[in-house]
Amino acid sequence: MKQNDHPSVRDQRAPAQRGDRRTDLARREHGPGGWHGPYLHTHNFDETFYVLEGELTFQLEAELATARGGDVVLAPRNVPHTLANRSDSPARYVLICNPAGFERSFARMAAEQRGVAPPDWAQKPSPEVVRVGPRIGDSD
Repeated sequence: MKQNDHPSVRDQRAPAQRGDRRTDLARREHGPGGWHGPYLHTHNFDETFYVLEGELTFQLEAELATARGGDVVLAPRNVPHTLANRSDSPARYVLICNPAGFERSFARMAAEQRGVAPPDWAQKPSPEVVRVGPRIGDSD
């Protein structure tokens, strides 16, 4: 597993590029108060979020829900969704992407944040992500 050096995001993963994995599995951590998360978006893969500790706010289509340690949230492919840590505590969760492929985008982002070239396996195409709305709490 690799550790992302970005100061506000910790990311450990069992990368799909090692072997012929059809699923990407990553443990992610977001610091307290103010991780606004990605914009409301869609993509052609399923995401399952298993909250280990803390509290995350999820948006699936127009509905907001809070998930705490032990909760599981499914964001089916092509359904608009996003998440954020709006609490005063860190939040840790396991992210499962099925089918795999998006881990290449995470690897490219991590390399860019560190100012290094991404690994060769991360140069392959990643699934397209389409922004369809604002972040949780933004007006747009």
